[in-house]
Amino acid sequence: MARVTTVVLKIAKSLATITTRFLARRKPEKSVTMFGHIRGAAVIDIDLKRFAYHPKGTLGVIDYSGERFYTIERPWKDNAVSVSCIPENVYEMSWRESPRFGATWHVQDVQNRTYILIHAANYATDVEGCIGLGMGLMGDRVAVSNSRAAVLKFEKMTRDVEWRLNILTAPFAALQR
Repeated sequence: MARVTTVVLKIAKSLATITTRFLARRKPEKSVTMFGHIRGAAVIDIDLKRFAYHPKGTLGVIDYSGERFYTIERPWKDNAVSVSCIPENVYEMSWRESPRFGATWHVQDVQNRTYILIHAANYATDVEGCIGLGMGLMGDRVAVSNSRAAVLKFEKMTRDVEWRLNILTAPFAALQR
């Protein structure tokens, strides 16, 4: 029995040595972002589920890591610059330094659009094609509440995460949890 144990330990040591040498020779595939996030790690998908397309604005919900955030956007007007929400699609996200909003999330490669950000906004008129975040809905308006708190919380939760934004229609999303 002792001889079998010795052989198993020698094999395990050999495998550990080979693995260590292999990993030491590998080139790093990852780079570090401005917030210390390691790029090249698994990318997660975060869904923005639009549940109300209203003439005064578009409402949606993002459920992430046990938290719920509500979104406000302009109404759908065929992706017209500054007056329409962006098309439903999957978008890569990155950080951008905005003169008005500071470091914030930037929705990449929106067809025929530029500088689509996620930032504090309570009403559709507070955005020009961007996405505003809130902690709740305002009962008497097409609007979200506690926007600054929502943005701070969301950015803190996603700062070290590489993610994509999936925008889709989900009429009952606000009713589900």
